[in-house]
Amino acid sequence: MLCSMENLAEAIRSIRRRFRKYSNPNNSLMVNRRQYRDYFKFTVVRDPWNRVYSAYRNLTTDEFHRRNLNITGDPSLNSFLKEFIGKDMLKPQTYWIKDYDGRIPMDLVVKFEELESGFREVVRALGDQSLSLPHENMGGSGNYRDKYDDESAEIVSRFYSEEIGLFGYSF
Repeated sequence: MLCSMENLAEAIRSIRRRFRKYSNPNNSLMVNRRQYRDYFKFTVVRDPWNRVYSAYRNLTTDEFHRRNLNITGDPSLNSFLKEFIGKDMLKPQTYWIKDYDGRIPMDLVVKFEELESGFREVVRALGDQSLSLPHENMGGSGNYRDKYDDESAEIVSRFYSEEIGLFGYSF
């Protein structure tokens, strides 16, 4: 069901993807309806304020991202939010995990902040005790909440209000 302009735009992108030549052949692999129904589906969500601050740090310090996003100077968190919130990887997490009917068709939603226990649930569901969870990317130290002022915290709160409510996050 195409119940929003966002869904319509995604449907068009999906149709376009079918006609593209991919450099990675795995990008064009799809599961059929039976597989999708039968597979164990899970996702990991992250505290929106933490996720946004992590993206801010990454995108404003990495030269590749700075060049691609045309980031000049040293933007404040507030100016970064005003320009990039809701774009590309800063779309709401619900954008990535909801189906066209607005449902979240996952068997399990794991909070990143509870990743260890969530991963144990995934391992139980998959029945493969040999799976392990490596820690590949260590973030910076310190409390991301200290990096926000009232305005930037409110911008994130308003923009990501749906996922904040759905997954029980608070600043």
